[in-house]
Amino acid sequence: MIAASVHQMADKEDPQVAPKSLNLPEAVHARFREKLFLYREANILLALVDRVDPSRNDRDPMFEPVFWEYGRIIFWELPRIFGESSNPDRATRRQSVAAALQDLNARRQSSVNNR
Repeated sequence: MIAASVHQMADKEDPQVAPKSLNLPEAVHARFREKLFLYREANILLALVDRVDPSRNDRDPMFEPVFWEYGRIIFWELPRIFGESSNPDRATRRQSVAAALQDLNARRQSSVNNR
């Protein structure tokens, strides 16, 4: 239930980051929305990973069910919700989310190192 609410929150369209508000050319609107949604999902997943990571001293097992449910939603439920034709296959989706996670993690590490 919590994971579904978090996912729906990530799905809301924010007018501040709408392609037209950012004066992006019409040709990139669809790709921009896809990338924005991917990175929203990856950010949420990264936050949950941080809370359940067994190597962390401040690990919080209370977040484990949310982490597993959120993963199920983004990797298994989305193709069923939006239709298989509008989403990449699961392997491609995993690769995309993994790449976004690596990018976000690298950016986070670099900002920590620059302090």
